[in-house]
Amino acid sequence: MAMKKFTARLAIISVVFCVSLALGLSGANAQSKPVVRVSGQPTMHGMPTWQIMEQGTKDLPIDLTYTLFPSGAPQVEALAAGQWDVEPSDRTHDDVQHSLWALMIGISNDESETNDLWVRADSPLLKTKGANPKYPNLYGTSADWKGKKILCTTVSTGHYALSSTLKALGLTDKDVQIIQIEQGQAVAAFASGQGDILQMWAPFSYIAEGRAGKKPPPAHAPVS
Repeated sequence: MAMKKFTARLAIISVVFCVSLALGLSGANAQSKPVVRVSGQPTMHGMPTWQIMEQGTKDLPIDLTYTLFPSGAPQVEALAAGQWDVEPSDRTHDDVQHSLWALMIGISNDESETNDLWVRADSPLLKTKGANPKYPNLYGTSADWKGKKILCTTVSTGHYALSSTLKALGLTDKDVQIIQIEQGQAVAAFASGQGDILQMWAPFSYIAEGRAGKKPPPAHAPVS
């Protein structure tokens, strides 16, 4: 609990520091509390901001408003439209290339272990493990993966993990059918029988864990 409070407080301190620099404020000279528009996603890195807003901001030198986005792509689009000031978020190479005007001020958390790829219990991918000796925990062969329908939130860290997995098998995104879908809808769609593979991240992966499915670990292969 102490660590969670520290993480939340650290996130707000970063926001306060950034806004103070941007607005040229000092606690003694500010006539009124500036409003900082914070954006987030229903993910682990969005939790500190939500937590601090639940605790209240009356003791902080700023007021916060909060806008929730389903994933990174619409969040970046909203940044381009000037709809928010600060975000705790995942960032992929594509995101950064499309938002070079944004400045990263810190790392909130490492979510690499919660970017998962799921299949059903009867998936043919589960018949083979370690087809690439460099990644002994990777399930399936390149032939098993080719043409598979993958429910994935694109332009995200989950998409990055998927592309890394495909690369470890000698494949690319073009060798499979990637179906763009947001996380919440993806869980329901996969449960109803749609798609062959499901890309998930926390907390949605925890929801999926309570339903029928197997979770082969992603390759975590480096992508150049």
